[in-house]
Amino acid sequence: MRLIRLRDPAILDAPNDVVELLAKGNAPMVTKAPETKIVDKFRISCDGGEGGHPRVWLQIPNEHGWVECPYCDCKMIHKDFEGKV
Repeated sequence: MRLIRLRDPAILDAPNDVVELLAKGNAPMVTKAPETKIVDKFRISCDGGEGGHPRVWLQIPNEHGWVECPYCDCKMIHKDFEGKV
């Protein structure tokens, strides 16, 4: 039997690997995709929404146009880079 990383669904040979995992009681965990927000400032805060995590201040690099929150993985994209990243 081969080992697979459950967080990367792209490597599953669906449906065979999924069926095999379900049969053994090792169903892959299903997690929601991180949120993406379009913002109009390069310095923004994130608190995960409704008390999700401590508020952190993030700086969007001018050369990339986006940043990810280290707590919730929410991706903030500056409006000037929308559709480019």
